[in-house]
Amino acid sequence: MYGGRSVLPPGATLSSRGKRLVASVLDLVLVFVTLVVGYIVWLLIAWGRGQTPGKQLLDMYVLDLERGRRATRGKMFRRWFVSNLLGILFQPWLALVDALWIFSNREKQRLTDKIVHTIVIDAPSDSRRKGRSR
Repeated sequence: MYGGRSVLPPGATLSSRGKRLVASVLDLVLVFVTLVVGYIVWLLIAWGRGQTPGKQLLDMYVLDLERGRRATRGKMFRRWFVSNLLGILFQPWLALVDALWIFSNREKQRLTDKIVHTIVIDAPSDSRRKGRSR
């Protein structure tokens, strides 16, 4: 719910906390496996679909609550920037608070998601089939 209305596309559900954790760990592993440069290229492409590489592999994406659609590359950058700014300015403890924030609300949003108005959802089942058949 955002502004009293449901913004989830038909067939979509909020990603579970566990799946979000796995996607974050997967992103971290992929940074090293792809020797950073490959990850950055993949990240820039995935951002255009409202995803990170980890979210892409797990059929998840970031939904812009203000528009009711997948987050744009700009929104993904703001989300990344705010998350990293919190970690840099306030040290790792706030980055930990940001990550653990998903346990404090039923939308499973990180503090960063609250700030930039996003949620993470599983791709609707019909779009998963379309995406794999291409």
